[in-house]
Amino acid sequence: TNSTVQNNYCNKSALIVGDSVANLTLTNSTIFKNKAALIHSMAMSNVNLTNSNLLSNEAGNQSIIFAPKSIINFLNDSFINNTGSSILSTQLTNETSLTIDSTVLRNNTLFDIGFALYNSYSKIINTSLISNICKSTFLYLKSSNFSISKSIFYGNKVIGDGNIIDVINGSLSVNDSIFQENFGNETGAIKIDIDK
Repeated sequence: TNSTVQNNYCNKSALIVGDSVANLTLTNSTIFKNKAALIHSMAMSNVNLTNSNLLSNEAGNQSIIFAPKSIINFLNDSFINNTGSSILSTQLTNETSLTIDSTVLRNNTLFDIGFALYNSYSKIINTSLISNICKSTFLYLKSSNFSISKSIFYGNKVIGDGNIIDVINGSLSVNDSIFQENFGNETGAIKIDIDK
């Protein structure tokens, strides 16, 4: 709580690493100009960020948060000018619950997928996703139930294969939200597929 994590460097992993049950709670904190991922956990985790800012961090070819089979909550946070392979990766193997509420994600550059979720029950509420760049899909949902409400997707760009949102064998509910001036490979907003 009320902490600053600034100008740290980790070559191969993350600022916080947990190989068993990990619990991370950051409140009223700033993670700024680190050259490392934030958290890597190989087992069940609880990750809670509230009223916190992740600014200008460089995770290299790693995910900023790597947490399979986890419960992840972002509440009133800012993710701005970060780079990495993705913001959140769950390795597409395990259940993850993700809630993004009243959060801003802006000007992040991601070398793979923005958020990768498999077998997930997750939601985005009252959140702004603005001018982010991804090499692949920004929000990849496989076998998941996902809802988006009262949120804005504006000026996001996928520069390779993929779309702003790809849904495969899952469900997506969108209410009271705006998608404007986004660019994807096949669609500017949402693509829904069913595996055969």
